[in-house]
Amino acid sequence: MLSSSAVYRVSGRQTGNRGKTHRPWTPGVSPLLLVYETVPDPRPGPGQVGVAVKAAGGHLVDTRIRGGATGAPFPLPELPMTPGREVAGVVEEVGAGADPGWRGNAGAR
Repeated sequence: MLSSSAVYRVSGRQTGNRGKTHRPWTPGVSPLLLVYETVPDPRPGPGQVGVAVKAAGGHLVDTRIRGGATGAPFPLPELPMTPGREVAGVVEEVGAGADPGWRGNAGAR
């Protein structure tokens, strides 16, 4: 189990969708408010790892946050945000100070 000190990127090597995401730019739970767009791959900062996401699920907390409700224990993020509190994948990259033993490990959050 990875902690919140991980950055996640969609691994679309097989599908050609790497860096594609649906993000809300305005509060609201309607899927019509999500914008499908290309985003740059996040880079892990100090103490973080970068996970190539192989599977992701829409969590109830993501829906509540999109609707403007605080998703305790998660504070409201700035919009646009990339939903995805439930992901599984492989650690591709480790940031400075992170345990290099994480690289290549499968993780889920």
